[in-house]
Amino acid sequence: MRAFGGEETASKDAPKKSKGPVGGTSMPARSREGWGLMVTGLGRETEEDDIEKAFAAFGEILALRMPLEAMTGFVKGYCMLEYKQKEEAEAAIRKLDGQNIGGSTVSVNWLCEDAGTATGCSISGEQLHGTSDCRNRSRSPPSHSKK
Repeated sequence: MRAFGGEETASKDAPKKSKGPVGGTSMPARSREGWGLMVTGLGRETEEDDIEKAFAAFGEILALRMPLEAMTGFVKGYCMLEYKQKEEAEAAIRKLDGQNIGGSTVSVNWLCEDAGTATGCSISGEQLHGTSDCRNRSRSPPSHSKK
């Protein structure tokens, strides 16, 4: 299993996402390779196996990223995972949101949401089309090209 964006490890923190129901007015935004979910409320000692065991019941997990605190090595309290099929991701949200995983009650939601207009973002944070609530987290200054 690879990390998001094709990288084996990533050091960026995940963006905060608003809570939106599967059938609500906001729609999920598809990444380049699948449908991303954000799982929050994880306990400090939750392991990847706990997440894989719970979420694999709904379909093949394409990618899983579970950032750890640098000083302690404990989970930061969230993870991101990706399914190939939208239906698999929807089922995982419906069944696992509010459930106990690894000793903690978790919240499961779409990683990126489309607010009803032609917006969306990719796992790497780059925009797919239109405007997006995903932010560029690069520490490099923005490049300004002369016209």
